[in-house]
Amino acid sequence: MSAKFDETTKTVSLTWQFNSQNKLRYALYRAVANEPMEQIKVFDGQVLTFDDAKIKAGTTYRYAIKAMDNEDRESNFSEAVSILVK
Repeated sequence: MSAKFDETTKTVSLTWQFNSQNKLRYALYRAVANEPMEQIKVFDGQVLTFDDAKIKAGTTYRYAIKAMDNEDRESNFSEAVSILVK
């Protein structure tokens, strides 16, 4: 997973890679600094990007993904990425 702040659109652009091992959906999680992760969106397994506009300048955010199978079982968190919003 990677994260980049877009100063023009004032969004954090996130991208990740598809893992086809029976994962039908992805759950995206976000946290402010070292607070606990909270699920913010669930995507079809073919979606590999998201632009987060619900952010605040001067705040550090962490993002991670969990893959979900057809029985809604979630994998462990991906490695989290952190980004400071300017």
